[in-house]
Amino acid sequence: MQEWLFLSLLHPVMGLDTIDGTATAGEDYVKLSEEFKMERGQQEKRITIHVIDDNQWEPDETFFVKLSLPEGEETRAKLGSKTIALVTIINDDEPGFIEFEESITLVKESIGKAEIKLVRSNGADGRVSVHYRTKDIDAVATKDYE
Repeated sequence: MQEWLFLSLLHPVMGLDTIDGTATAGEDYVKLSEEFKMERGQQEKRITIHVIDDNQWEPDETFFVKLSLPEGEETRAKLGSKTIALVTIINDDEPGFIEFEESITLVKESIGKAEIKLVRSNGADGRVSVHYRTKDIDAVATKDYE
């Protein structure tokens, strides 16, 4: 989990809520819905929102953090013009690229099997799967290979 979001607040009592955008509470971050006090003379408050690392590739995702005044506080405090913050969770789970190590593989018929190596480059996070099949050209399936 990561700690990130810094808000400068100048008011004594605030409500704070997170709102889903493309990120989903409980899957991508831990939802917050709370009230907090600003002490006399306090100029800022650090808010912690926990980000859930799911170790799966997905596009960058966003959610919002909204400040509000609890009922009855409108006479004691005022909100500024920046009451909604957009938070972007940057994907750092790159699956990489799967490819053949060599585009041409030569094998002797007497070897009994051909081993063709796949490599994963430029990232290795998350689980991936690759579909493959053989296609006859000069060699024929079940006659020349299985």
